[in-house]
This record gives sequence, structure tokens and C-alpha cells, in this order.
Amino acid sequence: AYDYYRDAPSDHVGLARVASLVHAARAENPNSLLFDNGDLLEGSPLGAYVATRKRLKPGDPHPAYKAMNVMGYDAATLGNHDFNYGLPFLDRALASAAFPYVCANVYRAGTDQPYYRPYVILDRDVVDDTGAKRRLRIGVLGVVTPQIVTWARSHLDGQVTTGDMVQAARRTIPAMRAQGADLIVMLAHTGLTPPPVETGAENAGYALSELDGVDALIVGHMHHVFPDMIYADLPNSDMNRGTLNGIPVSMAGFYGSQLGVIDLELAPAAPGWKVTASRSEAWALHRAPVAPDRAVMQAIEADHRATLDYIREPVGVLPEALDSYFALAAPSPLLATIAEAQFWAARVAIAEERELFSDLADLPLLAAVAPGKAGGLSGPDAFTAIQAGPVGIGHVADLYPYPNVLEMLVLDGAALAEWLEMSASLFRQIHPGRTRGQTLVDHQFRVFNFDVMHGVTYSIDVTQPARYHHGGGLADREAHRISDLAWQGRAVRESDRFLIATNNFRAGGGGSFPGLDGRQSIYRSQDSMQTTIVNWLSGGNNTLALPGPWRFAPLPADAKILFETSPDAMQGKLPSGFTFLDQDRNGFARYQVTTPA
Repeated sequence: AYDYYRDAPSDHVGLARVASLVHAARAENPNSLLFDNGDLLEGSPLGAYVATRKRLKPGDPHPAYKAMNVMGYDAATLGNHDFNYGLPFLDRALASAAFPYVCANVYRAGTDQPYYRPYVILDRDVVDDTGAKRRLRIGVLGVVTPQIVTWARSHLDGQVTTGDMVQAARRTIPAMRAQGADLIVMLAHTGLTPPPVETGAENAGYALSELDGVDALIVGHMHHVFPDMIYADLPNSDMNRGTLNGIPVSMAGFYGSQLGVIDLELAPAAPGWKVTASRSEAWALHRAPVAPDRAVMQAIEADHRATLDYIREPVGVLPEALDSYFALAAPSPLLATIAEAQFWAARVAIAEERELFSDLADLPLLAAVAPGKAGGLSGPDAFTAIQAGPVGIGHVADLYPYPNVLEMLVLDGAALAEWLEMSASLFRQIHPGRTRGQTLVDHQFRVFNFDVMHGVTYSIDVTQPARYHHGGGLADREAHRISDLAWQGRAVRESDRFLIATNNFRAGGGGSFPGLDGRQSIYRSQDSMQTTIVNWLSGGNNTLALPGPWRFAPLPADAKILFETSPDAMQGKLPSGFTFLDQDRNGFARYQVTTPA
């Protein structure tokens, strides 16, 4: 129940507060089971402290499981971020979980043997509405997005392989039924995107909801909430009941901000039971704050205190305040700061690895940077704000919340333009002449996919349709939003070659960016990006001299264009072209956007 980035308690996040919601759900219906859907071990300063500073030793309980064991989880599956510290760390952490982990589509390299238990059958005694005891056999199946072997290649290569989630589930469900499973719950660490769903897709939740034999589906990965009206356009969806294709589906947000609750009504049916009614909903902490559970807080108190000491360690000084309030709609000093660190690390690598870069050192060097926290579906609290002056490790984790490493690749001008077209799909198309407000940002687009390319200059024309879908894939072959793409004032040609400093997630194809699949990479650092930024700052570097690389093409003067950000944005420096309007019912401050004078 703590926001480590702001170094302050929070009413809106934390497993300790969700534990209180779990108590309420169990009191409402004792016939309950509790599941986790992954992305548990990485993604917060506490996770980083345990993995990189404390270093989990064999037999040491991970603080996540100290808390979860107190809460009484029934089963869990893995998320892609759980693999980010490598298999030895993951195996040591899982050893302290007092509940089973299931995952059916991760295999030992070179075999078809599952690395983890594919499923588990839980025997549970429940009480029916007459007061009689009944025995239920509940099958729990897990799958994870198969892209883990690309995104965590340095940790997983030669150790595990992955397969398509839908195919793995389709093979496994009959075996579970044959073992007497009355119900099948699928824990699927994948997101929801509209059909069709291709084989090997990163986000295959919709296709999983179409499988026969699944009684409840728990998804995640995109860190959104289901049911929610952003998914109302999915075919065969019902946001009132929380179903897809008649199956109840839950996606419970991020950072312990929600408890997903699925209710199933069962009736006898040979040979066991059938679901006669269902409902899925999300209980959000921000709507009804609850006190943190004392037992959970006590279980991790020592780890929490150690994390606070860790994040408060000073590493450098910033000459001016940085924030992400307008990082999605204007050139951002915060992104420029990260880009400076990437340029610095890239130049060090070029100097030290002369043989590797012998034919590349003279290429123009660029740096691609995206915001880690910039609102959107994550809410009005999900922003970075760092004051000028001394900064600690916690501030660096706020600047860059992911454990990615620096990776460098070579692309031509044509591929560079496509990269930027995908990034520009963040924006909704703006129609001239509409006096009714038009929201600038498509909130289904994940903010960490809005790459800003430092080292070139370019314009984005939001009156044009998006060339790519927010989840990847070509949307409009004729659409082009990127114009005036130039390097040092000269128009970029399709045949030009560039050396680009980015992160391993993006270089490996993360975000479904066109033309990126890992084969373009020529160098990968051993240091995390957070370590890179710490090294840059601790060396006395803090210049924020990079000019803003992009701008909007002239916006239509006869359109009312709206941008939502944190209410705290009013306390900082307002970019040119933004005028405050009001605060909406979701807690965002709304600004009208015009072309800067």
C-alpha cells in the first residue's frame, strides 16, 4: 500500500489493500478461490531491490510470496515480466510459493516437455444453497504470452521455448476433463484485442474465450481492466455481465489496484456440474478505499523498510524538474533526459567495442525513448514528477520503471519512418470543423509504445488516419502521419542507415512494431537501463540540452482538441499550445490543444 516512486503511502494500490477486498469477497461467498495472473516479481522498486540488491538466495522467501501465502492463494500463472531476472531467480522465488504454479506453453529447450506444471486439479469442498456439502474438482490451466523468449532472450535462450497459447490450451483441456474436472478456470497472461487472432499472437485472450470447455477466463498483460467500456466493441461481448463469447472474463488492472471478481452459479449435470449463470466485475480501490490488511503488512515490513532505504540512496543532481504530464503531446525534457543517458551509454559502447562497430561508428546515432508512466488507462495518478535537486535510485526507477537493457540496432530510413508511424498511432484522428471535443490520445494505445526518436526531427499530422492499429498490424496502407523527417536538416532518404539506441523489449519486437524482431540488433548492454541512468547521473552528467525532436503538423483551428493529464500538471511548466479547461469525472485535468504560436 505504498507508491515507491512518490515515496508515500497510497490508498489506490497495493496487495495489502487488495487483501482487504479479498476478505470482503470471501465473507460475501465462502465458496471462493483466489488466483494470480503473473507480472508479480518485477515492476516496482521493491521487486528491483530483491532481485538486484538483496539478491534472493536459495531458501529465502520472496516478499511477494510472504504476502500471498498469508492471503491463501489457490493457484497462479506466470507473466512475461516474471522472466526478466532469469530462470534461476524465478525458480528460487517460486520455491517459496505455498500454492501451485501452472503454465502449459513453456517447454524445456529442444523438447515438448513442459517446463512447469501445465495444469492442476483442485479438490474443494463447498456448500450449496441448501446447506449441503459438495465436492468440486476445479481444473486450473495457465498460459503465458509466447514472446517471452524474444523479450528475455538473454535469460531464456537455450533453456526454454514457447508455443502458441490457444493450441496449448486446446490440447490440455480434454486431459483435464478426463481427470474429472467439473470446472476449468484459465489463467492466461495475455491481453484482449479484436479478432482475428493469429497463431503465436501476443494478445490471444479473445481466441481463448472461444475455446470449448473453458468456464472462466482470467487475462492480463495489457494491465487494463475488464469489464470496461473500452472493450464494448469486441464481438460477442457483454460489459454488463463481463463476458466474451458467453464466458466470464476478468482483467484486474495493475499494481494491486483492482480485485477481479467472477461469480459462477452451478447446477448438477452428468457427470458433474455445469455453469448456469455467471458475472464478472472489477472492484477498484480508487472507488472504495479500504484499510490495508495488517497480516500482509507485517509479513513484508522488513522488506518494505529495506526498499525505502534503497530508493532513497542519492545518485546525482537534476538542474530542473522533470515530469511526464505532457509527454504524450509535446516534446518532453523527461524523455530527453533518458535519451541523453542512452546516447552517453551508446557512445561508450562504440568506443569500447571498436571491432564490433568498425563499419558502423560513423552512422548517425539516434535514441528512441518512450514514457513509462503517462496516464491513459492507468489513471490520473500514473505520472512521473521529480523535483530539481538531488535524486535517488527511486527517482531513477520513476524515470524508467522497467528492467530493460540498452540495445543498439541498424535500420534504414524506410524502416525508421515505419517505426515512427507506429508510435504516431497513439493519436486519434482529428477531424477539422468539429466543434464538439475530440480526444487527442487513443487510450487503448499503451503509453510505453509511444517512442520519441531523438537525433532526427519530424512532424506528426493527426488529421490523417493512423497507419497502424494500437496493438500492431497495418490499419491503413495509404495513411501516413509522419512528415518532414530529417537528420541535421537534411531530409531522410529511404536508403539512409542509422544506428539506434533503444531497449531490448523494443528491439526484440515488443509492442508489435513493424520491422523489429531482434535480427536488426548488433549490441546489447549487460547493464539495466536504470543502472545506465544511475551511472550517467553519478558521473556528473545532467545536461538537458536536447531539442524537442517532433511537433504536430498545423492543427485545425476550427476543431476542439482535448488532452487529458494529471491535475498536478497545473503546478508545473505548461507547454505552449495548451489551455486548461476543467477536470473530468475520472479525475483527469482536461486541456485544449492548439498549434503553438
